[in-house]
Amino acid sequence: WEIDSWRPPERMSIAEWAERYRVLRKPAEEEGPMRLRRTPYLVPILNAFQDPDIETVVVCKSAQIAGTEMLITVMGYFAHQEPCSMMLVMADEDTAEHMSKKRIQPMFEAHDDLARLIVRNQFNKDEMTLSNGAYVAMGWASSVAKLASRPMRVVMLDEVDKPGYYITTKEASPIKLAVERTETFFRRKIGIISTPTTEEGNIWKQ
Repeated sequence: WEIDSWRPPERMSIAEWAERYRVLRKPAEEEGPMRLRRTPYLVPILNAFQDPDIETVVVCKSAQIAGTEMLITVMGYFAHQEPCSMMLVMADEDTAEHMSKKRIQPMFEAHDDLARLIVRNQFNKDEMTLSNGAYVAMGWASSVAKLASRPMRVVMLDEVDKPGYYITTKEASPIKLAVERTETFFRRKIGIISTPTTEEGNIWKQ
């Protein structure tokens, strides 16, 4: 565990990491190693999260083009190569739980090098603490308390035009609360993606 914690990042882009370490399972249409030749438009977006001059990546996209898979891949890279605290924010609690059980946990379990980071008694639907010090939390837009908890270096917000993201409290909007979790990190990374609804929607404003 100590060796894993101090090991420097491998010299590779996030896209290269994806092809080496991501193994897709159901509900992916094609199971097996991720091959970005199927979705070449994701390569520059993935690598943008690695650019030291880029803090926030916003993607306004069409439906079903592997946008969520992109966010999960970025989190997998940081969990494996640059261990830190991360949060994936979904529109509601049910979706967050589904993402944890069906997408994020299987990502770690599918590759031997990632599976060895799993600490079983600290690996559940709400949060995952890995043996190298990485921490992955699930959040949802309707829970202000969840979003306003611990600091996060990496925050990914998925489908921000869904209804849950429009619940505003006296504290702030869910997007603002989530971004505030990163303020103590000078090398923070924020991802905001969604299929658009209207020109007044969150993703167009971002």
